[in-house]
Amino acid sequence: MGTETEQVSIWSVPFQKNPYFTGREDDLVRLHTALLKEKNVALTQPQVISGLGGVGKTQLAIEYAYRFRNDYQSVFWVRADTTELLVADITEIASSVNLSIKEEKDQKLIVGAVKSWLQTHANWLLILDNADNLVQPRGSNAGGEDMIE
Repeated sequence: MGTETEQVSIWSVPFQKNPYFTGREDDLVRLHTALLKEKNVALTQPQVISGLGGVGKTQLAIEYAYRFRNDYQSVFWVRADTTELLVADITEIASSVNLSIKEEKDQKLIVGAVKSWLQTHANWLLILDNADNLVQPRGSNAGGEDMIE
């Protein structure tokens, strides 16, 4: 873990640290170990916190972000409840990392540029909150299915 004097350069977690968070130490350690192990691999695999609604998945992700924030240069929080929120938050990442394409009207181009930035940079944490239904069936009327594949 980083020292207390280190600061993340980008922090987009929209929640305060929960002072009443207790337990789940095993889950936090397991998640941290998995993510640190994956840091050394060229193509990292995502870690998933899953469970029924109301079991504290978001609270666990918030606690992880605060507890291990100094291990990352950038921490991004993306709301994935809907394709629209997902794309809006990815567009915010483009602004946060100051991509030249950040003002582009074509959101697919922005999403692609952010994906490229993530692939070419290291030491970041991306949290997708409420990513229950990210991939939509082909031909759906939602209009964003190609944005996130």
